[in-house]
Amino acid sequence: MSVRCTPMYICGQVVHGKDRKLVTNPYDNLVVAELCVANEEDVDRAISAAKEAAPKVAALTANQRAEILEACAQKLRERTEEFARAITIETGKPLKNTRQRRHAL
Repeated sequence: MSVRCTPMYICGQVVHGKDRKLVTNPYDNLVVAELCVANEEDVDRAISAAKEAAPKVAALTANQRAEILEACAQKLRERTEEFARAITIETGKPLKNTRQRRHAL
């Protein structure tokens, strides 16, 4: 399995943090993922971006916000099998159990 570094997204920008965290399979200790880790500067940028976006989001109607959230939820539901497999690899739990839990999404 090849491991790719998963970046962060801050204000719509791909950010490759300076620090990394390796995720390993608990049964064989093989590296299954590499994640970027936010530092203080990254967190500050994310908070600033969120504060800047807050008035724009607040100006949306409840229906507009609901449509955005439902679209996000649908994208997540479309990837539940992918998430189930990733969680199985990361935790070592049987895929059957992970699939049962995915319906909680």
